[in-house]
Amino acid sequence: PRSTLFPYTTLFRSNQRCERWFETRRRSARAFAAGVEALGFELLVKEETYRSSGVTAFSHPAGDVSIISKSLKSMGLFPAGGQGELKGKIIRMAHYHDFNWPEISLALGSLYAALGNLRKDNAFVQAALKEWEAE
Repeated sequence: PRSTLFPYTTLFRSNQRCERWFETRRRSARAFAAGVEALGFELLVKEETYRSSGVTAFSHPAGDVSIISKSLKSMGLFPAGGQGELKGKIIRMAHYHDFNWPEISLALGSLYAALGNLRKDNAFVQAALKEWEAE
């Protein structure tokens, strides 16, 4: 026979797993955002407290990001664009699934390649890795 506490201990373990999953999403989002900023992009949501753990939206100071988005699509990444007045001005990349260090590195490396002549240096890798390892 099961204890009367069984449902509560199961719920507690389930909540712990859920919290770990969400913390991993937040960690991935912070690392990805750090890398995106180091690449020279500007985050749409500046205040970290208000950023999504599932998607990061960003623009490039050069303006139109359609060339960058098209380049990413040719590499097999399918970012979403902006809507309404943000159409053509921002890129949205989702990371609500198992988006860990290998996926962050691939996404940032693809962004680096997509930037072409607009790119800075490779400080984006160090910035993302520093944030990733902060936990």
